[in-house]
Amino acid sequence: NFLRCAPYVLAAAEDRYLSTCLEKWTGIKGNDTSDARGEQRFHFGDPHNTAIFDGVNASRPFYAHVYKLWGLRNGWRAKEDVVSSQSISFRHLTTPVQLKRMHA
Repeated sequence: NFLRCAPYVLAAAEDRYLSTCLEKWTGIKGNDTSDARGEQRFHFGDPHNTAIFDGVNASRPFYAHVYKLWGLRNGWRAKEDVVSSQSISFRHLTTPVQLKRMHA
């Protein structure tokens, strides 16, 4: 069952493991979570870094590649134009101040 799907795997790609498990055991498939304007609802970073990332920063080649693929599907956007007004999640909220501001 779902609870038996790779419970001991330690990997940076836990979101992919979860997606694979959901599809395998429940039939729920992952999908594009962009809003009607093509802006992102789920964000890989904290709000500040998401808002300043230009999509081509050479020091973050993995994210530049992800943004390139996302841009081909949803139209090129960068910095604050990527962030949907209907945002659901920022992945790396690490301080109490960030958490408080998200709920303000």
